Amino acid sequence: MFNGSNQNPAAIIAQVQVTLLQIRDAMNAATALGEWGAGVSLDELTAPPAPVDGSGDGGPYGPGMNSGDAQAVLSACADAAGLASLYNTGTDPRNPPAGYNYGASQRLVIGPRPR
Repeated sequence: MFNGSNQNPAAIIAQVQVTLLQIRDAMNAATALGEWGAGVSLDELTAPPAPVDGSGDGGPYGPGMNSGDAQAVLSACADAAGLASLYNTGTDPRNPPAGYNYGASQRLVIGPRPR
């Protein structure tokens, strides 16, 4: 992140501030994502899409996700919100066990970290 002797104190402070603001913004986004996930059901995500020819029965319609993908998305949203709560308040109201890996559910949705 820093090139030792080539950075002055103001540049280092500015870079640290930018990174910390990105983390705070990411926690705000994680909270919003968790709120969305808490407001949508597995049934809503797995409901089939409306027929394009208009011949449907009135629904309910949804994106037609398979159950496994929908559950993975909802779990990742909940874990993102839990991480944001931990960041903002020091606790996760879900009270996960010690050593809980918040990123595991997210990696199921986004894949592993690129190398």
